[in-house]
Amino acid sequence: MGTIALRVDDATSDELDAVARGRGLTRSDLLREAIDTILDRRTRRTYGGTPQSLTVVERKVLMMQHEILSRLPDRDEDDRDYHERMVTVLQNGFVAEYTDEFGYLDAELSREDCTLVMDVLDMFRVLHGSVMQLTSDERASLGDDLLRSAKFSGFDLNDRFEGNLLMYARYLIEQGKWSEQADRFTDEMDHGDSHWRTLPVYRRMLAVFQPIWADIVHGAGGRREAYVLTVDEVRRVVEASKYGA
Repeated sequence: MGTIALRVDDATSDELDAVARGRGLTRSDLLREAIDTILDRRTRRTYGGTPQSLTVVERKVLMMQHEILSRLPDRDEDDRDYHERMVTVLQNGFVAEYTDEFGYLDAELSREDCTLVMDVLDMFRVLHGSVMQLTSDERASLGDDLLRSAKFSGFDLNDRFEGNLLMYARYLIEQGKWSEQADRFTDEMDHGDSHWRTLPVYRRMLAVFQPIWADIVHGAGGRREAYVLTVDEVRRVVEASKYGA
């Protein structure tokens, strides 16, 4: 197991100790949680759309909507009971019951996280196009294992955060974008569900791919006419998927 040494000033050290004590943790455990956040290890987090509080105005607006819906003539008894119950919950501000109002909603996927999905799809688009341009000898030199790793594997639906990334990836594919990846989102491929956490792998690959691609696209005068990777660049990107495996 690796060790990380971090030097901070006395005031910061005291603040970290205070936060850790307030959460019933050691300082090491607190910093491990912060590292998990950076690495998107969010499986233990509460990551949903239920708010912890609503303003009086928000409660009033929602309550009135439920009152109207409860009185519509086409509502069945169960539906009417639900709306009447939500009127009571919102009128009294029973926060623990807000899940019944918002539980089906996921938390927002930030612009940064949306961009991450697009970056991953862009990388595999370039890898796909680059592999297609390789000669048969060059593809043979990569081997079947690396060629498989050059294909998009989806995201893990069982992981709360990756599941949200998968939902966005599915949306993009349904809009006709990144169509070269559409076959990964068919019934036979579980609509992009990888069944294992792929994001750590993709991050390692992106760390190698993005500097190479930036040099190709934005390098002085452009390094080449075709916007594809060489066989050696493909190998460098794909081999990054194996590090730490």
